[in-house]
Amino acid sequence: MALVTSDPALCIPQAELIFIAGLPIHHNPTVLRSIKPHMDMTKKVFVGSICAYGGFNWVAAEALGPGAYSLFGTRLVPNPSPQPQPMTPTPAPPHPQL
Repeated sequence: MALVTSDPALCIPQAELIFIAGLPIHHNPTVLRSIKPHMDMTKKVFVGSICAYGGFNWVAAEALGPGAYSLFGTRLVPNPSPQPQPMTPTPAPPHPQL
């Protein structure tokens, strides 16, 4: 079933995978708390983020509380660039004489 919605009550109860993406990490606690009432905490649901740095696992466990869910995440956002771009070294400025 394809569904696009901002209403967690319409999509979370039947979800087997909840993937948070494109969200600044400081919004994760609010989003996770908004989906918690709609999750069946006895059902195995995978809850994750594409940007799991910043302690996503701790934030999610705190926001969701105990349950049968499983947390996952990626550390970095994938680079959509077709070719890697070389980095140009920048020389450090000279140290002032003391």
